This record gives sequence, C-alpha cells and structure tokens, in this order.
Amino acid sequence: MSIRWAAPTANVDGSSAVVAGYNVYRLTRAPRSCPTDISRYSRIPPVLASNLATIVGSPPDTTFTDTGLAAGKYCYAVTAVDARALESVPVFLAARQRVR
Repeated sequence: MSIRWAAPTANVDGSSAVVAGYNVYRLTRAPRSCPTDISRYSRIPPVLASNLATIVGSPPDTTFTDTGLAAGKYCYAVTAVDARALESVPVFLAARQRVR
C-alpha cells in the first residue's frame, strides 16, 4: 500500500520548514475513521506510544510503501522530522488495502 502527503512549507511560528525526513506510524488498532482533530495531539511520544501505533518507516520524501498487509482499512500518522530529530504534530491518512 502506498501513501503520500504534502510537505510542510512553514513551522508554527511562520518560519520556513526545514524537513530532514518523516516518520510514518501505522495505528495498531484501526479506528472506523482516522482522527482528524489534531488539536489534542501536542506531542508524538505520548500519543503514538507502544500499543497505539507502530513506526513503520522513515522515508526522506513524501511517499511511503507499506508491504505485507492483509486486505483491510489502515490509518497512518505522518510526522515531519527536523535535523534535531524533533517531530511535528501528526497528519493522519486513511488507506485501504485491496486483495489482488
């Protein structure tokens, strides 16, 4: 399953975003729909901890392919990471794996 997202252009303070890469998390307990209200997510570690999500990749660009998945609906969270390894708030993406 391939997912893609838009690269951030600015930080919260309005300065230009300098992204070193991304972290892609797959929610381990797929909800009916992916969360859209990110206001309650101020930091990644408490939110996407152990049993909530698994990091499945750290691509340098805005695409990621998750392999070996069964058919079904999946929810991903993507964070931008800067050179100091600080993560942004997550952007949630829904994807459906179809049987071929």
